[in-house]
Amino acid sequence: MKEKIILFFSSLSRMIRGEVSTNYLIKHGLKVGKNFTRQGGCRIDASYPYLIEIGDDVGLSTDVTILAHDNSLKRFIGVEKLGQVKIGSRVMIGAKSLILPNVIIGDNVIIGAGSVVTKNIPSNVVCAGNPARVICSIEDYINKFNKKINDKNLLDRSFSPLNIDDDRKKWSKCYVLLMEVIIAFLSVKIMIYCISYE
Repeated sequence: MKEKIILFFSSLSRMIRGEVSTNYLIKHGLKVGKNFTRQGGCRIDASYPYLIEIGDDVGLSTDVTILAHDNSLKRFIGVEKLGQVKIGSRVMIGAKSLILPNVIIGDNVIIGAGSVVTKNIPSNVVCAGNPARVICSIEDYINKFNKKINDKNLLDRSFSPLNIDDDRKKWSKCYVLLMEVIIAFLSVKIMIYCISYE
């Protein structure tokens, strides 16, 4: 019962933020592989989800947008541009990135936060920027990161979520649930106020 309540309020908070559920998108043609995750604020084109394909082990960070259409010329020539978006397996897309139509992202790719992907990205690379461009190979990036970890002891395991005691885990989940309930309540109040104001 508790899980259903949490699921209900998290779905409600996503709906209030204007997000469309992954299940809805899949029912309308989105193809998604195993272990797909998306954080809050992600927008996957709800108008044309059947043009989007996402592989296995793909993660979308906060506020990522994936578009399969472009309406920029609709007012001028009466048509919109449509294009498929294919995201390979083992891909991580950083926060506030934008993936535009007609883009293929290969396997084993990291896309840096705030990137605008306008062209195809090959496999086994790290890319970032506006427009996104290849920065280095995934192997070079991993080697650089591992060297930094060893040289500067960047990852102190005492701060790992695995080391948080059960009491802290329980309170953090309660806090998140409480915030989502408050946001949902205030959103409903605002909608009622706006309706009654008209």
